[in-house]
Formats: sequence, structure tokens, C-alpha cells
Amino acid sequence: MNPVLKRLTSDHKNVALLLQVMAEELNIFATSDRKPDFRLMREIVEYLQDFTQDVHHPQEDLLFELTLAHQETPAPVLTRLLKEHDELRDMNHAVRVEIDQIYNDAMVPRREIEQTLRRFIQMTRDHMSAEEEAAYPLAENLLDESEWQQVEAARKSRVDPLFGKVVEAEFSRIGDRLRERGLLPG
Repeated sequence: MNPVLKRLTSDHKNVALLLQVMAEELNIFATSDRKPDFRLMREIVEYLQDFTQDVHHPQEDLLFELTLAHQETPAPVLTRLLKEHDELRDMNHAVRVEIDQIYNDAMVPRREIEQTLRRFIQMTRDHMSAEEEAAYPLAENLLDESEWQQVEAARKSRVDPLFGKVVEAEFSRIGDRLRERGLLPG
């Protein structure tokens, strides 16, 4: 597998871990009177909003655009995935607003937040799956070395604030949770 695709797939694995933690918190919300850890969920949403939108998706956007340029008839999956990056950004923002409302003790119907979060989790999982199963193989077969270099150069040289060598303070709660589960080095 191309090194760019390895890194993007690694990003997906990290996001999948965060979505799993979010789903577990959501299950607490759905099956008991106990409140989930909304601060933890807020950190997850902030990470997704910050790192994936600023670093991961711009690199994928270029990858998909270069792949589309090789096709006489654009693969619908690529155009759909490009569109979904915008939809995921908007949905991530909506989720953050709802979590902030709850975090600040606003009255948000339990069912509304649960549906919004489940939809967000599922949409993100489906999106990553389509990228790995359809878009990445297309790119790997069509792009040449100079195009891979362009895609590599498009990645901002920013350290991952959660899965890098050091967990930044703003993500300490989720870092602690992942360490407790043995999913992040101590």
C-alpha cells in the first residue's frame, strides 16, 4: 500500500477508536438515567473538527480530485465522498453545538441528541469504509509518482494533537480514556 494511503488509513483507525468511545458514551445515555461524559464527547468532536477537517480531509480531497482527473467518466463514489467531506464538516459542527448546549445545561431532548450522534457516528463510519474499499484502491491504480508526491505535500506538517507523541492538554480527557483502555501509549 502506498505510504500516503497507509497514513490516511491509520487516521481512520484513530477516528474509529474515537467513534467507538463516543458510541459507548451514547449507549450509557440511551440505556440509563446516568449522563454520559459530555466533556469527553466534546473533546472527541473538537478533535474531529480540528484535525480531520484541517489535515486529513484536504489531503483526501486532492487525492480524489487527482484520481477523478484520470477518468473519462467520473466514479460516482469519488464525487460523493468529496461532497460528504462538506456534509461531515457541517454535521460535526451541529453535533458540537448540541453537545455544547447539553454541556451548558440547556434543555435538549434526549432523543434528539441521541439521533444526531448516532447519525453522525454511522455516517462517519460509512464514509471511511467507502474511502478504504473503493476510493483508495482507485487512486492506488491510477496515480503516478508525481501525483503521490503532490498528495503527500498537501498534508499539513502538523503534529496530531491526540495520537502524536504527546497528547495536548485540550484532549487530555480522551487521551486518559484511551490510555485506560490500552489504546494509547502511557
